[in-house]
Amino acid sequence: MNKYILCLLLLFASTAAIVADEHKTQIKIVDPKAAVSAVDTILRKHNEMKAVHDYVGNIANKFKRDPYVMTGIAKAYYNFYTQRGYIGYSYYTKDSVRAYQYIERALKVNSKYAPAYVRAGEIQVVMKDTAEAIKWFNRGIEANPKAPDCYIAHAKLILLNDSVEGIKKLEQIRLHNPDYPVYLEAARIYEDADKTRLALNNYAKTELSKMEVQDLSDYA
Repeated sequence: MNKYILCLLLLFASTAAIVADEHKTQIKIVDPKAAVSAVDTILRKHNEMKAVHDYVGNIANKFKRDPYVMTGIAKAYYNFYTQRGYIGYSYYTKDSVRAYQYIERALKVNSKYAPAYVRAGEIQVVMKDTAEAIKWFNRGIEANPKAPDCYIAHAKLILLNDSVEGIKKLEQIRLHNPDYPVYLEAARIYEDADKTRLALNNYAKTELSKMEVQDLSDYA
């Protein structure tokens, strides 16, 4: 058999198998977290295939009133990570166009949904457009000033270079939540950046009762 034809047949077979498997998965998915997990898994493996994007769209339509799912799909389309202490990012997927489409869908459902603004800003951070990232974080703060998410995301941008301004940004959370553990949040940011001494200094300013298990482990 001609090798070209054989390759096409194999591609067709693999595509059909993927769509069939995902169709079975889709029928079973009733939980938002399961939906996001399913999308993340399939996009990591097969994000180049049109049938997969159709599948993702079907899940999105099923959960179209859930901003958590819309934001989760956005994360799955632009999925990056960085190792502690290292500069730069690695990617599982890198489709900012589709990511922002789902972020906008999340905000249409709930314009106060802070995690959507955070993810939009984080994508801009990775794309090295800090000014645009800050715009997204500020939009989120304006839309929902009581949610700490966008304050924290903004503080991450400035704390490593300017600890005073970074702490000031975190302290703005206390305007709406007077008991918020500002120094614990700063410690976590420093810990993620592998700035151990600075992290320990901020852990020391935090009540142990406010720390979670991972915080206590990092502080030990």
